[in-house]
Amino acid sequence: MRRSLLGLTALATVLLFAACEGPQGPAGPAGQDGVDGVDGVDGVDGVDAAENCSDCHSNDTYIKARQIQYASSQHANTETFERGQSAGGLGPSYYAPCARCHTNEGFVDYIADDPATLIDNPTPINCRGCHVIHETGTAADIALRTEAPVTLDLTMDQVDFGKGNLCANCHQPRTSYAIPVVGGPDYEVTSEHWGPHLGAQSAVYAGVAGYEVAGSKSYPTSNFHSGATEVADACVTCHMGGPWSNQAGGHTWNMWYTHDDEELPLVDTCSEANCHGTEAIAWADFDHDGLQTDIETLLGQLQALLVTAGALDNTDPDHPGPIEATFSADVAGAMWNFFLIGNDHSHGVHNPRYAEALLTNSVESLTP
Repeated sequence: MRRSLLGLTALATVLLFAACEGPQGPAGPAGQDGVDGVDGVDGVDGVDAAENCSDCHSNDTYIKARQIQYASSQHANTETFERGQSAGGLGPSYYAPCARCHTNEGFVDYIADDPATLIDNPTPINCRGCHVIHETGTAADIALRTEAPVTLDLTMDQVDFGKGNLCANCHQPRTSYAIPVVGGPDYEVTSEHWGPHLGAQSAVYAGVAGYEVAGSKSYPTSNFHSGATEVADACVTCHMGGPWSNQAGGHTWNMWYTHDDEELPLVDTCSEANCHGTEAIAWADFDHDGLQTDIETLLGQLQALLVTAGALDNTDPDHPGPIEATFSADVAGAMWNFFLIGNDHSHGVHNPRYAEALLTNSVESLTP
């Protein structure tokens, strides 16, 4: 088919004009200015880091001394924090509740009311457990993580030890085993770990959680070691008094130190707390008025009676354990008191009247 001459001419004309664009014309007039934006709010002036950091870091002995003390404490030197570890198959899932107090990470979660979980790479209780470190960038970072009153898990008693409340969160009886009921039915001991948890000092200090069988000693309604003016912060006041190097007081929480090959009590605290005045300075130990001797004697008597009753495995007399069997309420209750006071480790000092009443009445209840 032939293309028409007219069609080819039109196409050539279009291509010619398309390829020969003319020069750009002059710029048009400027458009109208837009509306100015609203000014933002001025920011707050920053704070010189030294104004906050220097609260802790300007004097390097403030932190260093506490680190040295802590390093020699039982909190630092423990293997029990591994009970909360999930890696490596170190423990079954029921160890998760242990992490609450045996690991620093679990304790922080517990205070924050987070659920108990197994902890990867756990650490012992340390600075970041008791204090809020570098969370605000202010002096508040060295505040205690909590000072709120504590409701004891086993008895539901609420205790308020001031700063000592931090300690009470862990130093209390566990809920694994119930306290025998006074005058109640026979009681089955089901485990070699039966009894209140080791170190249930908060319960002893508060005068609760014992098997309060009737006897010649009445149970006190108060503890003269917990007076608001004497030992307002309980554990903190006594165990964190003026330190003796890295051996006692401060962040060691220990009450004994060695000097010139002699073991000495940190009795200065007993005077500084306005409890015993200058009298305490002369003490050779904490056996004030023979209190600890009396408690140790009662513990020995009760241990012998429990062995006779077939309740204690006395293979190692220094570390007797419960025998798994069924006992009368009084036998099981006496054994509960034996472990509660014995594992308190203060030999009665934490609550003299309560410790004496529990042990005396338990001995009487088992004496033929």
